[in-house]
Amino acid sequence: MTKLLNDALVFFSLFGLGLSFYSYIIELSVEMDENYVASCDFSEHMSCTKAFKSEYGKGFGILGRLLGNDSVFNLPNSLYGILFYSFLATVGFSDSTFTTTIALGATVLSNCASVYFASILIFILKDLCVVCVTIYVINFINLILVYIKLGRLRQEEKLKQN
Repeated sequence: MTKLLNDALVFFSLFGLGLSFYSYIIELSVEMDENYVASCDFSEHMSCTKAFKSEYGKGFGILGRLLGNDSVFNLPNSLYGILFYSFLATVGFSDSTFTTTIALGATVLSNCASVYFASILIFILKDLCVVCVTIYVINFINLILVYIKLGRLRQEEKLKQN
């Protein structure tokens, strides 16, 4: 059963990684050509570009305010997503309780970020970003997978001790 969990975790992490790369490509394309229209822009209120270009599209909308817009940490959120999903995909190749515990903490934080960004989309930007919503769903699925995996690993450790 742990192999199935690992495979699912790698699959959804790679899906999130792909969406993060796609988001980054859109951001670069918009920076080079302000008339660029992404394939995920369906209307004025259903646009991923609107979300990515907003003040919340870099540094979580927080780091620029705290550290300055020129800070090395005020990067597009998609780059943080690339790092996060790369880490999470590697967790699918490890059956370490320690690594999986760290992954659980990271997935909890990613789901908190999903709620934060969903609130911004709905209440501030009044936008529906299909890429963003898909990432929120992936984050939730990964949370469930990592939680179940950690439970199984702890169970296996107890059995080995007895």
